Amino acid sequence: MQNVKLIYLLLVTTFTFFSTTVNAGIMYHTTSTATISLNASSPDDISFVGIIGNYNALATATSHGVLAVDSAQMFFNRNGAYSNLSSLLFPFTSVIPSSFDNVNAVIGGAEGRGRNDSFSSGNVARFKAEAFGEVIEPVESAYSRVRWDVLLAFQNTSDNRSIFSWDLNYLFFNSAVAELNGTAFSTSSIRAQQGKLINGERNMDPKISEVSAAKCGLTTNCLPGNSDGVPLTFNYSLNAGEIGFLNFEVTAEGSASVVPEPKIIWLLCTGALVLICFRNRGKES
Repeated sequence: MQNVKLIYLLLVTTFTFFSTTVNAGIMYHTTSTATISLNASSPDDISFVGIIGNYNALATATSHGVLAVDSAQMFFNRNGAYSNLSSLLFPFTSVIPSSFDNVNAVIGGAEGRGRNDSFSSGNVARFKAEAFGEVIEPVESAYSRVRWDVLLAFQNTSDNRSIFSWDLNYLFFNSAVAELNGTAFSTSSIRAQQGKLINGERNMDPKISEVSAAKCGLTTNCLPGNSDGVPLTFNYSLNAGEIGFLNFEVTAEGSASVVPEPKIIWLLCTGALVLICFRNRGKES
C-alpha cells in the first residue's frame, strides 16, 4: 500500500512540475509608427509656428500579487517661425533616430518594457512608440503602453490663399505569442484630427481619422497584426495669415499573462481523495 501511495505522490509532483514549465514564452511586441510629410503646392507659403505635445510610457509587471511599476513622461512646447519640420522639432528629434525615456518593470518571471523614438529631416517627421514584454512563469503578468500626443501648427505667410495637404503614413507591427493557458495581446493605433486656430482658439474638424491593428495569442481573437495601408490625408485651405494645425496620437500597447493549468488542481484533489480512501481501507482492515 505504501508503494502505491509513493507512486501516486511521485506522479502528482511530476505533473505539478510539468504544469509550471509548459507555460513559458508568453510574450507580446507592438510598434506604432506615424510618418508625417508635407505635400504642398506652394511649400514656401507655409511656416511652422509651433509644436505642443507629450510622450509617455508605462510598464507594469506582477508576480504572485506583487506589482512593479515604471513610468516616464515629458511635456514639450516650442514656438517661433521655422522653415521646415526638422528645424521646428529640434532638439526633440534629429536626423539620427534617438531613444527617449525607456521604461522597464521587472519582477519574478514577468517583464514589461516600452520606449519612444523619433526622426525628422526636412518636411518629414516620424514618431515611433514601441511596447514589448514577456512572461515566463505561472501566476505572472506584464503590461506596457507607450504614447505620443502631438499638435503641429503652421501658418500661411503669403498674401494669397494657400491650398495644400498633409499626409500621415503609418506602419504597425504587432506580435503576440502564448503557450497553452496563457494570453498575449498587442495593439497599435493612430488617431488624428485637423483644424484651424481662430482668435487664439482651436477650431477642430469634427471628423477624427483613426486606424488600428491588433494581435492576440491563443485564448482570444483579434484583427491582423500588421498594417501599412492608405495614408491619412488632411487637406487645408488657409487664407493669408491663417494658422492650421494637425493633432495626432500614436499608441502602442500590449499585455501578457499566464496561470497554472486548471487541470492540475483537479489532479491534486483527486490525489487527496485517493489517499483518504487508502487510509479508510487501512482502518477497515
